[in-house]
Amino acid sequence: MVVVGIDKSNSDSQQFMFAFTAEKISTTAPYVCIGTIIQSTCVSNTVCTNMGTAGSHQEYFSISIDTNGTYAYGSTS
Repeated sequence: MVVVGIDKSNSDSQQFMFAFTAEKISTTAPYVCIGTIIQSTCVSNTVCTNMGTAGSHQEYFSISIDTNGTYAYGSTS
């Protein structure tokens, strides 16, 4: 799942933000990642947060971004 939006803190609206879920294959640890990409240069940056303990594959994982585009939330079993 991927959620995409425009970075409201950027005055020219050329920077897009996205959030996505991930799972590290070697440990099956779930992650929520937030990234940015600048439209004109395609320069990107991604930061991922470990959402829990490793050891079992996650069948369900949902994410959302708050209305201000400040936080991304993830929940999993």
